[in-house]
Amino acid sequence: MDLSSVLIAVAGVAGTLGGALLTQRGSERAKRLEMKLLQDHEEVRENRSLRRTCYVELNRDARQFTTALNRQALNTVYGQVKRLERGAPEPGETRETAAQAQYEIWEMLRTMRTAMRRDLGVSHGD
Repeated sequence: MDLSSVLIAVAGVAGTLGGALLTQRGSERAKRLEMKLLQDHEEVRENRSLRRTCYVELNRDARQFTTALNRQALNTVYGQVKRLERGAPEPGETRETAAQAQYEIWEMLRTMRTAMRRDLGVSHGD
C-alpha cells in the first residue's frame, strides 16, 4: 500500500464518520426544534385556557356587580320618583332630574355590557 492509498482510505473513513456525525447533529437539532414547537403550542393552549377561565370569572363577577349597581341606582331613582309623587322632593329633585337619572342608569349599564361583551369576545354590539 502506498501513501496515496492510505490517505484515500483515511479520507473515506473520515468522510463516513463525519457524515454520520452531521446526520446525528441534524437529527438532534430537528428533535429540539420539534420539542420547542410542542412546548410553544402547549403554552398557547394553557394561556388560552387560563384566559377563558378568567373571562368566565370576570363575566360572573361583572353580572353580580351589575345586579348590585342596578339595584342601588334604581333604588336611588325610585326614591326620587316616590318623593316627587308625595310632593316632598329633596332640593334639586324634579321630574327632569329623575328622568335624567333613569337615562344615565341605562346608558351606564349599556356601556358596561358592551365593554364586557367586547372583552369576552362575544360581540362588538349590544
